[in-house]
Amino acid sequence: MKNKRIIIFLIVFSILFVGSVVGLNMFEKSVNAEEGVFGQYKYSTKSENEYLDVTVNKAESWVKLLPENYELNSHFKTNSFEQKNGAGEGVCNGRTVEVTITNKSPYRINKWDILYEVPCDMYFDKAWNGTVEIHQYDDKNIETIATEELPDAAGSLEVNQFEELYVIPLKKGDKIIYHPAEYECPLVENTSGENANISKTIGLIVYTEDDDFEFDQFNVRYYVVRGLEEYPLYSALTLMIMIFGVASLGSLIFLIVTVRYDKIHKHDMEIISQAIGTFSKFIDSKDRYTNNHSYRVAGYSRLIAKKLGMTETECDDIYYIGLLHDTGKIVIDDKILNKPGRLTSQEYEVIKSHTTKGADILKDFTAIDNITVGALYHHERYDGRGYPTGLMGEDIPLIARIIAVADAYDAMSSTRCYRAQLDNDKIIEQLEINKGKQFDPELVDVFLKCILSGEADSIRRSTIES
Repeated sequence: MKNKRIIIFLIVFSILFVGSVVGLNMFEKSVNAEEGVFGQYKYSTKSENEYLDVTVNKAESWVKLLPENYELNSHFKTNSFEQKNGAGEGVCNGRTVEVTITNKSPYRINKWDILYEVPCDMYFDKAWNGTVEIHQYDDKNIETIATEELPDAAGSLEVNQFEELYVIPLKKGDKIIYHPAEYECPLVENTSGENANISKTIGLIVYTEDDDFEFDQFNVRYYVVRGLEEYPLYSALTLMIMIFGVASLGSLIFLIVTVRYDKIHKHDMEIISQAIGTFSKFIDSKDRYTNNHSYRVAGYSRLIAKKLGMTETECDDIYYIGLLHDTGKIVIDDKILNKPGRLTSQEYEVIKSHTTKGADILKDFTAIDNITVGALYHHERYDGRGYPTGLMGEDIPLIARIIAVADAYDAMSSTRCYRAQLDNDKIIEQLEINKGKQFDPELVDVFLKCILSGEADSIRRSTIES
């Protein structure tokens, strides 16, 4: 029964543990799928942001010769692109601009993009990795494109061709919005500073009339997802996983230890049971009229204890105590034990001494609790007129009161040297008469039901057959 309860606890805790783990996993997925809280970093060389570190590198530069048939874009405000070099050729300046975005926070940047306001008239060539959203001529033309696909993907955008080069003219104030590729999102939490996914670098190629422009008018727009530990539900689920995990592990360990202990205990109790059984047979053999008397008393006592709702262990203990209740008779002279006639007062005192002598013999037997109680007090009477101490009522230990009823029943239902076996009706009559006198009334009522149901007689017959 105990192991069944432990197994039930183990199953319940394991289910709760698995449920908490599944719940936490679902919660993590839910948080990871969140768009997050919007934030914006207006970049400048002096600005700072609590989440992002942004650096700009004006990398490679070169001079582009313009074709002879080049005409100034009508939207441009100056004609500087028509400047001539020493050879009389039109030129413009090409520049690669690299922007590196680094997540320096302990939170995940789930989504981000860069909104760049064009600082001067220029031609936009391309960006790599993601896509660009072009707002041309004060939002007159708007298109999102992968620039390596120009000119086919330009759609509504105006595109110029410089020989093999296709470019998008943009005037001062137009906008370029860079949308990162899928693999560039998210920027993960910066926990070690060594994770490659905390930082991304994008590149743009533009052509301007001079090389002094500053790439410093842009905003990084981003969405921050809070750390899981900042959600109370996450903390609660984590705590539940810890509690139920420890409880499951504890239950499993306790079950293993208990099963091992039960196995050892069962083996030990088998040895004790066999030893006690052998010893009780030796005791019963002292009286030729009481063969298996101790076994029957032990069986009746366990039956009464079971009817009283005692635990299995308590019932087993009472059984063993019942087996040894007459231990003291081992030192009583056989002539007195088997005397067919009436005992003298001196002989009766010798017989009565088997209670104290039995308790003295068993006092060092500690494998079973209260082992001496049955031997010492089973001849006490409920009205206080018993021996050896004259205890009364419930001052008499319950074990002894149970054995007293069982012992008297077996004496009346067996043939003794001083009288024949009594029939059932006579036994019931004697038990009823002695309720509250020799016996505990409640225990008599319990045992009478066992007699009437045939359970007591079943124990008597089984011991006779054995």
